[in-house]
Amino acid sequence: MYRLKNALAVLFLLGLGMIGPIFNTPASWLMTNLCLLLLLASVLLLIAPLRLLQVTPSGPALSGAPVTLDARGGWWVNLSVVHADTILWQGTFLGHRQIQLPLALARGEYQDVASRWFAGDGLGVLRKQAPLRLQTPLLVLPKPDEYGARVLQDALETRIQMRFGQNDFQIRDFHPYQIGDEVGLIDWHQSARQQQLIVREFDQSQLPNPIFVLINQTDATYEARIAIFSALLAQQKTVWLLGATLNQTPTQADLARLTPDETLAALPQPMTGRVLVALAPLDWDSTDDQTLLVARIVDQEVVVTEART
Repeated sequence: MYRLKNALAVLFLLGLGMIGPIFNTPASWLMTNLCLLLLLASVLLLIAPLRLLQVTPSGPALSGAPVTLDARGGWWVNLSVVHADTILWQGTFLGHRQIQLPLALARGEYQDVASRWFAGDGLGVLRKQAPLRLQTPLLVLPKPDEYGARVLQDALETRIQMRFGQNDFQIRDFHPYQIGDEVGLIDWHQSARQQQLIVREFDQSQLPNPIFVLINQTDATYEARIAIFSALLAQQKTVWLLGATLNQTPTQADLARLTPDETLAALPQPMTGRVLVALAPLDWDSTDDQTLLVARIVDQEVVVTEART
């Protein structure tokens, strides 16, 4: 369509340019000269081919966040990036520029961003377009779910206290019972004295150090579990990725490229003083002969339970 518009614009200017030879008056020759100058300026402003543009990602992007690209080569007075008929960026380009596109891509690795360059002459006469091609793949990392990770660790602290016995830990403080507190942590002696339900708080530094294991099998909570796992990784917690093989040193880039596995490797026994916490699908059962803590996302809430063996 843009080629047809260009052809019509050129024919229109050439048609106006014939006014001078036809009428042979000073005013008609002035019109001819203006039309030819306008046509020449449009052609010169668009003479640089769009294939000169070399585009690379400025770095990994976050899922749902804008994408920053580094573009080099050529010059255009009016350059834009269009995605699905929506202009994502527009401006003057002179050799090099960082371009931020509000694409909000999902986690993954992208060979292209399904967008096109549009270059105009700035005069509204001619334009051209070409696909926006990436020289290197764009990596989109999962957006860490800091809130979900905090809720998981709070629920885990309570569950570990209940599993290993409260007498093994030093009581740090008390607080009035709140909705969501475990009933097993209620101090009935303190509750009787204060005539309200009182819950014990324990010194977290004495709790076994957890190893968080992402079970790499798909379900409705798959992406939510990855987001929580990403936050734990960013917090430098000990994390393992369990799929067809066990990855004990996963990176954010591994999570960006992650796809579900159908089979799972066996979990090794944790070191002394450690406890394994599996971020698991809703229908997952441990097949290992060991006791795990299992974190599942049920109705958008993180729930920590004993594993079913």
